[in-house]
Amino acid sequence: MSGDFQEEKRARLKFSTLLPNGKLFERPCLNEVFCAEENVSSTSMFRVRVDGEPKGKFKSSGMIVCTGTGSTGWTKFSQRISPAHFGLLKKAIGKPTNPDPEIEEEELQMFSQKLSKKNVFPASEDKLFWMIRESYSADPSHFDW
Repeated sequence: MSGDFQEEKRARLKFSTLLPNGKLFERPCLNEVFCAEENVSSTSMFRVRVDGEPKGKFKSSGMIVCTGTGSTGWTKFSQRISPAHFGLLKKAIGKPTNPDPEIEEEELQMFSQKLSKKNVFPASEDKLFWMIRESYSADPSHFDW
């Protein structure tokens, strides 16, 4: 090893939460944070604010928040679309499935790239992406909290 290296700037996020014992838990994170109940088989109910602005009440298996470094990992793949789901989406908007499997695959890849474009970003970029994981479709106005 000659000692040559290249420095790369990467954004991180600071995760903090209040533990059941009342203590504040804080950690810097490079990739992503998954926020959920301690028992991951339990449903999480939470409110999201981004820069102080309310984004909604959610009931789901949790929430993923990622940096640019993490945007190419778990977050990207948790949003990928299967060929079966792509077919259902096309059917829902009245677009027929292409009988040529190669063209159908090309359309799926183009759609997936467009879908991922907004949430895959450079590691050095000073931004975060968040997504609700496995959300319930219940009307949030009925949540009793």
